[in-house]
Amino acid sequence: MYLQPMEPIYIYVTDRVRAMRESHNISQEQIAEWLDRPVDEIIQMERYEGPYTYEPNDINMLAFRFKCSLHYFIPERPL
Repeated sequence: MYLQPMEPIYIYVTDRVRAMRESHNISQEQIAEWLDRPVDEIIQMERYEGPYTYEPNDINMLAFRFKCSLHYFIPERPL
């Protein structure tokens, strides 16, 4: 199966989630639990593989869990 490269916005969001996760010493398993998603999806997203991306409701939950603004995960300007 051929997968298209990730769009820049998805790479940006994924990088921000990973940075926040690592700075708080949170595992991929914990992120998956918070988002009620299989851990394999989180792993694939962080490798930029597969069809999975963080959805708006995921970003909202992560902002809640990390006690930060939604703006942390969204670029200031369009990519």
